[in-house]
Amino acid sequence: MWKSRLWFGRVLGVSLAVALLLPWNAEASAVKLSGRIRAADGAALAGHVEVTSGTGHVRAQSYWTDSEGRFSIEAPAQPRLVVVAKADGHISAEREVAPASGEAEIRLDFTLLAAGSVSGRVTDESGRPVTGAQVRLHYPGEVRRVVYEQEAGNVRSDDFGHFQLPFVAQGRAFVIEAASEDRLPGFSAPLRLSGAALEGVAVRLAQTGQRVRARVVGPGGTPVPGAMVRLQALAEAEAFTAEQRQSRTFWEAANRLAPTGADGTVEFRGVPAGRVTVVAGRPGGKLIRQEVLVERGRTLELVIAVP
Repeated sequence: MWKSRLWFGRVLGVSLAVALLLPWNAEASAVKLSGRIRAADGAALAGHVEVTSGTGHVRAQSYWTDSEGRFSIEAPAQPRLVVVAKADGHISAEREVAPASGEAEIRLDFTLLAAGSVSGRVTDESGRPVTGAQVRLHYPGEVRRVVYEQEAGNVRSDDFGHFQLPFVAQGRAFVIEAASEDRLPGFSAPLRLSGAALEGVAVRLAQTGQRVRARVVGPGGTPVPGAMVRLQALAEAEAFTAEQRQSRTFWEAANRLAPTGADGTVEFRGVPAGRVTVVAGRPGGKLIRQEVLVERGRTLELVIAVP
């Protein structure tokens, strides 16, 4: 079963939004999409094709292929369509098309790579297991409009730091990334799965992140519970490559959003060192912005006064 959660957003984007699958609206015009799905060895793959359009509200529709992987479907002639091909035991592939005015048919052929599993362990700088680390994978240089949760990984390490990623493309370079509540993200070296399984991959979370504790107060210094606090870290003091900075795991470490508790405070852990922007405010109220420097190995305490 494929989970119908899609992640949309720029790789370096300001936000990543979870979009729900909605049915197509009736359209006056349509475009014909035809093609075939094959495996890397050329064998036909029966599967299905998913067509999506839109950004804020995503419309999607799935179509089955025949037993030889062929499809011929009528899709609404939107300015931009993302077409994803899927088949059991294989990693999905996508194509983005922009139907030209008056274009009646677009040919799309897909080659899907077989899926295998990768297992390993997440440890700290001393080799101790990291429990509950979020583990994902990405393929260097790949930018996807539609990312399925099972293909992205999104598993947690167990009590001994072990993890298993069950949907990894065979024959293609990939990187495993991990993060925990207190530690900065860690990344494996580029790997390649040449068979059905790869075991013993090590991902090291070698650096503890910083803590930022913000207290939001109103007039007279009274605490403001339920205020929303957003943190964005530039992380210029941390040694991450450009490719690592484009990952979803790094983005989540550098961008946080949380409400204050009953005492008006909120704490962010595992924050990268460097310049940080903190924005706070009551729901529907004026936002107050502070820019601060987070030093490595120190907890930053902030008091933010809001109207």
